[in-house]
Amino acid sequence: MKATVPDALAGLIDLLPALRTGEAIVLGDAMQIPSRIRLPLIEPRPKSDDPEVAECWKKQRIDNPAYDLAVTGWRQQRMPTPPVDTTEQEGENNGENTGSVE
Repeated sequence: MKATVPDALAGLIDLLPALRTGEAIVLGDAMQIPSRIRLPLIEPRPKSDDPEVAECWKKQRIDNPAYDLAVTGWRQQRMPTPPVDTTEQEGENNGENTGSVE
């Protein structure tokens, strides 16, 4: 970090461990003087702990992930609508009385 700031401001980097939650040091070309600021905290606080890797490995894997659907939604900047699987619906209706008269 010290290598990225001018020599005159290197002392500010020593303050980083002393910053409290929600505090930041703002400096750069757009700032006339470096400033230590406090940002508002949001509630509920984001969960920022490490993922339970071993627990995730125990879960059943998806056989055919819909990567094409995810990429399409990403490019269009909207949530994609997953395709309807008609094979499950047909299997449920086989052999059942649907109430239609032939």
